Amino acid sequence: MDWDIMIISSVIAFVVIFIILFLLNVAKIDKIKKGKKKRNNKDVFLIEVQYLFYKYKINKERLYTRGYAALFAFINAFIISVTFWAIELIPWHLAFKMLIGFVLLMGFIYSIYGILGSILVKRGYQDEHK
Repeated sequence: MDWDIMIISSVIAFVVIFIILFLLNVAKIDKIKKGKKKRNNKDVFLIEVQYLFYKYKINKERLYTRGYAALFAFINAFIISVTFWAIELIPWHLAFKMLIGFVLLMGFIYSIYGILGSILVKRGYQDEHK
């Protein structure tokens, strides 16, 4: 794949994924704030907030804002775009690309949300009711 096409497709994918994830996160946050925590007998929550709550004991209510919805959408769009870009650079067979893509995806998710959790703990977002 040509470098120009790869960069343009990565940027377009980033923007589209960011917009979609942001709108989905805002819709979920609005439902949570209105008290509608169940939809079709399933709990409504953001996976990112759940992860930060269980791993770092971050206060959930402070993370249900539009600012954090944008941050989570940005991080997820960044992770997906970088993973897409990285596996397109590898000239191997599709099965190996998918395997490496999965490993990169899990590594990025764990490391970036780990850094975010550490920053939030330092800023005092930890739940007082451990």
